[in-house]
Amino acid sequence: MVKRFCFLILITLFFNACGSFLCDYTRTSQGGLRSKKLYKKYSKKTVDPSEMGIDVNSAYKMISKKYYENKKSVTYKNPSSKKQAVLVFTKDGRHYSFFGLNSITKKQINPLKGNLNYLIKGKKDKYHSMSYSPINCGSFSKNEIKIIRDTIMISAGSNKGHRIWYYYVKHKVPKEWLDFKSDI
Repeated sequence: MVKRFCFLILITLFFNACGSFLCDYTRTSQGGLRSKKLYKKYSKKTVDPSEMGIDVNSAYKMISKKYYENKKSVTYKNPSSKKQAVLVFTKDGRHYSFFGLNSITKKQINPLKGNLNYLIKGKKDKYHSMSYSPINCGSFSKNEIKIIRDTIMISAGSNKGHRIWYYYVKHKVPKEWLDFKSDI
């Protein structure tokens, strides 16, 4: 009985160890999410954000407004905390997402702290944000992105008609804060 139990524990540990080596998930020294291999698939398909009307000399801060496609309604949520979500774009078609920021400072929008994403052009002149996530051992999710003046709308979910759209508004920051090179 003890031998069987020990054998089952060894097998479980072996498969867990093997699974972690196969995952396409890594973190930077500052805690940002990165893909080990999958990023190569999108890095050559990126588009310049200015082609879409996105200002690379600004940060985009999430506001507490959401649009629900299935209800065709907009909701405003009174933020319970002052934590912010921010997007920063680079000319090479990459953008970094930062979540849980207390404030927007040069130290807070360090690319090594952000999650690396890509802007790509899809079919029918639609643009998409390829957002990296550690879910399922590392994968990218495709979110539609729209620009209206100084506001970026990004969808969550892939089922058209049942998506939630999040809004990010342009927020001016000093240009030297955004002058960084990608780590990939």
